[in-house]
Amino acid sequence: MLIIERLRRDAKAAPLVVKIGVVALIASGIADIVLHAITPQVAGHDVHTPAQLAAHFAGTVSMVVILVGVVIDGAVRSSTRHREGERATKGVS
Repeated sequence: MLIIERLRRDAKAAPLVVKIGVVALIASGIADIVLHAITPQVAGHDVHTPAQLAAHFAGTVSMVVILVGVVIDGAVRSSTRHREGERATKGVS
């Protein structure tokens, strides 16, 4: 199987919250790169503009959204498997 086919299949199977988080992470990453590229550097100082800090914050929030989506999906799948296991063993001694 080609890597691109697997990536497409995995992307379709990803939870909606994870998809939203990935899109937001890509957007904030692009914004961060652009903002760092167009902002003149002050010699000897590592100063970030408010826009750059906002892009960094958006990236961090996006990563948290992705993590929340993965945790929620795992909890739902675990709960579903647990309930299916209970039904399968009911009445069996």
